[in-house]
Amino acid sequence: MTTPSRLLLLSGVFLSVASSVAIAHPPGETRVDRQVAGEYQHLWIRCETGAEVVPIFVGLRGGKSTTVWFVGGAVPGGVKATGAYRVLVDAHALTLNDSRLAGTIAVRQVSVWQPQHLAAVVIGVDAKHAKNEITGTWSSEVVGDKKSHGKITGSLTREATIRSGQAIPTGVDWPNYHGPCGTNGSTDSANWIDDLALAKPVWKAEQPVLSGWGTGVDSRYTWRAAVGTLCGGSSTPVMADGRLYLFHYVPSGEPAADLVTKVLADFERNFKRMPLPAERASLVDYCRPLSDTIVTCIDAQTGGTVWNATFPRLSGNYQTHKWRGFNPTASVIGSTVIANDLAGNWVALDAVKGDVLWIIKTAQKVEKDRAALGAAQAGMLAILPSASGPARAVEPRTGKIVWQQPGGSQALTWGKPGAERILFLSHSAPVCRDAATGQLLWTMPENLVGHTGSAALVEGDLLVGHVLPDPKQRGGFFQGWKLADSGATKVWQDEYLDYDENLTVTLGNGRAYLVGKNEIRCLDLATGKRLGRQSFDETQGPGSNPWLGLFGSRLLLSPEGQHGTQHLQLLDATDLRLIGKPWSPPNNSTTAYAVHSIAYPVIAGRLFVRGMDGLYCYDLRQQESTK
Repeated sequence: MTTPSRLLLLSGVFLSVASSVAIAHPPGETRVDRQVAGEYQHLWIRCETGAEVVPIFVGLRGGKSTTVWFVGGAVPGGVKATGAYRVLVDAHALTLNDSRLAGTIAVRQVSVWQPQHLAAVVIGVDAKHAKNEITGTWSSEVVGDKKSHGKITGSLTREATIRSGQAIPTGVDWPNYHGPCGTNGSTDSANWIDDLALAKPVWKAEQPVLSGWGTGVDSRYTWRAAVGTLCGGSSTPVMADGRLYLFHYVPSGEPAADLVTKVLADFERNFKRMPLPAERASLVDYCRPLSDTIVTCIDAQTGGTVWNATFPRLSGNYQTHKWRGFNPTASVIGSTVIANDLAGNWVALDAVKGDVLWIIKTAQKVEKDRAALGAAQAGMLAILPSASGPARAVEPRTGKIVWQQPGGSQALTWGKPGAERILFLSHSAPVCRDAATGQLLWTMPENLVGHTGSAALVEGDLLVGHVLPDPKQRGGFFQGWKLADSGATKVWQDEYLDYDENLTVTLGNGRAYLVGKNEIRCLDLATGKRLGRQSFDETQGPGSNPWLGLFGSRLLLSPEGQHGTQHLQLLDATDLRLIGKPWSPPNNSTTAYAVHSIAYPVIAGRLFVRGMDGLYCYDLRQQESTK
C-alpha cells in the first residue's frame, strides 16, 4: 500500500496531472470516449473518527476508483470547516479486489469566497474485503501538520443490484430545460419523503464537471481559480430513457505566457506563497484562450459515464462569476441529443451511441451575456434559437436546415400536432412563426420579458408571461394570453409583483405559480383568479434567480440561484404550505448567476443536482424506514 507520506512525495507529479481537467485535442478532431469495459460499482465507506462517522462514496470501474464524494464535506483527520467551505478531490487511487481494498485519496479543504486554502489532506485506506463488506483502518495526514487514524467499514453494491434498486421506468423523462411538458414540471411525486433531510445520497457521477457561475472565478480575482472555481457553464442536466445529458466545457489551447505570469503573480501576492501543483494547473487553465465543448451521457441509475463527446476548441474560454444570460442546456429530440455552447455553435449526437451526427459552427468568440437556452421540438423538427443571428429549423438526425429566420434566444412550442407554432422570446416583443415553414404569423403587442429563464411559459394555448412597466422599479405584472394563429389576446393580468433579480413562472394542474421576491402566488391558469399565496421572510424566501418545479402534488423551490449555495424547499402544490425545512444538498454546491437558474429535475423520485464539481443523485422516495 502507498502510505500517505509516500503519496506526499509523489504528489507534485500526481496531483498536477489528476487535477487539471483540460484535455488537449487537435483542433477539429472530435473525440467520443465510450465506457465499454469493467463493471461499475458503488462503494460506501464509513470512517470512524471518534466524534463522528464520515461517509465517503466511491465509484469503482473494474475495481479502480473513478470518482470520490465526501458526503457533507467532513474529511477524516482533516481540519474544521470554515467560510464557503468545499472539499476538492485532487487525486484518488483506490483498488478493490476479492480480498482487499487499499489506496489513497488526496484532497484540499478550501473556502471559495475570500479564498482560503485550509488544508491538504492525504487519506490512506487498508481494509479487508469479504462478501461485499469492508473492514479495516484509515490513516490521514494533514500536510505539514497532524496525523490521524481510525477504523473503517464499508459496503459494496454490484452494478446489477444498483440497477435493480434504482430502476427508472421507460418514458419518464426530462428532455429539455423546462421538462417534459415545457412547463417546469412533471407528474412525479407519488411517494416522496416529507422532509428533504431524509433524501438518500445515491451517487456522484464519474464525469468531473467544472464550477457554475455562482462559485466562479473571473478577471477581478483570478487567484480564486486555485480553489475549484474554474467555470464550465451552468447547464442543467436533462434525461431521456434512463440517460442523463449535460453540456459543459473545459479550457483548451495554449495560454499566453504574459497572462500566465500575471495570474501566477496575483496568486502569490494574495496567498503569500507559491501555488501547489494542483492550484497552478487550475490557474494556467484559467489563462487558456479557448474551450472544448463537451456533451456527456451518464447512466441515470448508476452515475457511470456512458459516453463523453469532446469538440476541441469550438468556443472561447469564458470565465466569469457574473454571467447574465441564458445557460445553454441540451435537448433530447427522439433519438438525438442536441446541444449548443456559449458561442452559439450547435452539435448533435446519437443519444444512445454518442455518434456525432452534425455540427453547425458559428463562432469561437463568446459574446457577453448572450447565449441561446437550447433546442425546442416542433413536430419532426428541431428549432434552434439564437441570441445572435438567425434562428433555424433543422432535421434532428441530419442537421439539414429547413428554414432560418429572425427569432430570439428562447423558443416555446405550442399548437396542435401537425400545426405547431413557435413563439420566440428575446429582448424584443415576442414573435410567432409557423414551425414547418418559418412564416411570420404575428408579433405580440406588448414587450413581454423574454431574456430571463422561465419568464414566460405556454400550456396548451395559454401563455403566461410578464411585463416590467418601469425599468427604474424592481417589479412587474404577470399576464395571461390566449394564443391563436391570428394573434395573442390578453385574458387576465395579476397585481404588481416585486422581484429581486427576476420573475419566474411555473405551470401545471390548471394553475400558474408566480415567483417574486419573498413570495409565491398561485393563480387559476384560465382566469387569473388568485387561489393562494405564500410569503416568506428575507432569509428563506425567493430572492436572486429562483427556480420552482411542479411535481404532481409537490412544488420544489430553489429560492436563491445566484451566489453559489444550493438550498431546496418542498411546498404543497394546492395550498402552498411549506413541507419540512429548507435543505442544503451535501455536495459541493454551485449555482448559475443571474436571470437563468440551474433547474433541479426529479425523475421517478430521483433528484439530479448539478454541483460545483459534478452531477449528484438523491433518492426522494420513501424508504421503509421513513414510511
